[in-house]
Amino acid sequence: SVNGLSKKYSISKSTIRRWIYLARDQGLMALKVKHTKQNYSIEFKLNVIKYYLTHDLGMNQVASKFNVNPSQVLVWTNTFNKLGTI
Repeated sequence: SVNGLSKKYSISKSTIRRWIYLARDQGLMALKVKHTKQNYSIEFKLNVIKYYLTHDLGMNQVASKFNVNPSQVLVWTNTFNKLGTI
């Protein structure tokens, strides 16, 4: 269970849930650590924001669907809400 794994390995439950969503949506290779900086187009960022705002899903689930970090979804969404653009 998520709780059991969290206690056994001292990993937050939210991290484990994010890994579960990512593996389910993108496959196990998506869990591999990336060592290169990703540059995303404005169109991609807007698609992620639009999806997040129009679906009743959490950031972890949206991030796993698009294979990005949940904190990036938050930053892009906050920037969009504040400035109206990315």
